[in-house]
Amino acid sequence: MLATTRNLTAPFLFLLIGLYASRRASARRYGFYISALGVVSVAFGVYERYLVPSFWIDAGIAELWSKKGIEVNAGTGLPSNFHSSEMLGGEQLRRMVGTFADPVNFGTFLFAAFVLSWYFRRRFVALLMLLAAVPVVSKGAFLGFLVYATVWTRYLADRVVFVLSLVTTVAAGVVFYGFTQSSSTGSTTAHINGLFAAFLELPTNPFGHGAGRTGVLAGLFGEGAESAVTESGLGAIVGTLGVVGVAVFTVFLVGLARACLSIVDLRARVATTALLLAFVLNMMFNEVALSPNSCAVYFVALGLLIGQSLSKSEPARAALPRPLAGASRRRRSAGRRSGLHGSVQ
Repeated sequence: MLATTRNLTAPFLFLLIGLYASRRASARRYGFYISALGVVSVAFGVYERYLVPSFWIDAGIAELWSKKGIEVNAGTGLPSNFHSSEMLGGEQLRRMVGTFADPVNFGTFLFAAFVLSWYFRRRFVALLMLLAAVPVVSKGAFLGFLVYATVWTRYLADRVVFVLSLVTTVAAGVVFYGFTQSSSTGSTTAHINGLFAAFLELPTNPFGHGAGRTGVLAGLFGEGAESAVTESGLGAIVGTLGVVGVAVFTVFLVGLARACLSIVDLRARVATTALLLAFVLNMMFNEVALSPNSCAVYFVALGLLIGQSLSKSEPARAALPRPLAGASRRRRSAGRRSGLHGSVQ
């Protein structure tokens, strides 16, 4: 129950951290730290994946996972998700997991680090994050890069390029989905079925099953899930809270999207919109997207960048849901009293 509650509240809490921190903190400095962490994580990923392939076995990851209640692959001695679900050349690829010891969280982090590095014009780091996503074999990161390409061409290229990018993105998604269906061990199907199961169960459980009774966490930490919902963040929301959860998250995400689209600076608008859309799409088909390890960097960044724009733009503040807009007004008022208003650059 606690683990589920943590995931369902994480996006709200980390967004508020970013919004309130924007009163004193520098979004540029935060971006620098994320870029630096990205470089360190990738360097370690190269070390554990290519230079010392036995690193995790020697470090005793099987014992750690056993204490977490998670089984490791008996043949490899590694967690199952250390290898891709897709078959290439007749075998599953060993994935780079970096400092996260988890390719799913690592992939989503790399995309966030890419967007922030691009926004603050650290081109080498952005390219490194893009290339590093390949050995991670992260579908979440791949989806994020497609979203970024579409959003970038929407605001920073002409209409013809945008249409071509949109068509290419859709085609790439369809081709990749077809590839996973023919070569995957069933991971992609599980994610999709988990999402659909939530809505199929909604008529009989309109207010959900309650915290701790739905999804991967229920099977891992509890006595088993009470529904077929699994591997989907949106499915976990529907399965746990029902129509109430759908309503709350819809208001939250729509208000956040309006705030992103109201930002005057185009680079900031592209960065925030790409981060938000990538999170939403990833959340639909991945329950891990709601965990702090995946969503924290996204929502702190969104809070900082939106908070920075709030000090300059009335439309962005008006676009926020009322509680968040009220928080921003209190932040601005406190900033004026302390002489800090407008100091974030």
